Parts: sequence; C-alpha cells; structure tokens
Amino acid sequence: MLALDEAFLKIGGNIVYLWRAVDDGGEVLYVLAQSKRGRKAAMKLLRKLLKC
Repeated sequence: MLALDEAFLKIGGNIVYLWRAVDDGGEVLYVLAQSKRGRKAAMKLLRKLLKC
C-alpha cells in the first residue's frame, strides 16, 4: 500500500509544498517539492512515482 503525505514549508520567504510517497514499512519512496498545489501538481507526482 502506498500513502501520500503533504507538508507546507517556507523556503526563502516562499511557501513550498512537499509531497512524499511512503510505503507500508514507513520507507520514503519519493519526495517532491513544488511551488504549486492542486490537481496538476498531484498528477505530476503520481507520474513520477509510476516511472520509478
């Protein structure tokens, strides 16, 4: 099973969205930091995960 996690960070005065994909064992499979949040950003993460 795969879980997606999202966090908000402030880097250099700008808000950045940190996406993580974590498996059942708690191992982080992929991390992506984006300046945008929404459907398009989530789809970008999922496409990258499918390539791994």
